[in-house]
Amino acid sequence: EMVVVIADGRAGVAAVEVRDAASSVLPAPGEQAQAVATPTTTAPLGYDRVCTRSPEPCGMHEVSLDEALAGDTPVVLLFATPAFCQTAVCGPTVDVIEQVRQRVDDVTFIHCEIFADAGETLGDPVVAWDLPTEPWMFVIDTGGTIVRRADGPLLVVPDEVRSLITDGVAA
Repeated sequence: EMVVVIADGRAGVAAVEVRDAASSVLPAPGEQAQAVATPTTTAPLGYDRVCTRSPEPCGMHEVSLDEALAGDTPVVLLFATPAFCQTAVCGPTVDVIEQVRQRVDDVTFIHCEIFADAGETLGDPVVAWDLPTEPWMFVIDTGGTIVRRADGPLLVVPDEVRSLITDGVAA
């Protein structure tokens, strides 16, 4: 457990589970990224909405993951669902990564919603990647290898996200 104290003196306790990388079931750095189709604006793949960001969708739905991995640029893959997030972190995460995307060249950014519908049915890419929570960000090199992985609250800190991406792309 950890105790969190905010500036006004209020405090709370939260439990955090920490595992070593070897026991994780998630795709990890050093592993090949699974080349699955993700919904795009032109091919929604059965998703009701390819982006639940509001008031307007993000700009990360132009290329499917399988197509991007066949290309020659690194990929930032984000799994998040602003409208249906269980932790209320997805919306700010998509906003932060959208801001970073607009400042980083020669990287393909892809956002995949968690649910294919209104928060009921997991989308096929989420099932294929076997993600137990959201949000998740993966940085994938030009050879299709995952070089960075991050989740949750870390993804709402712009400098940290930018660093994960630029360090991962340079690796």
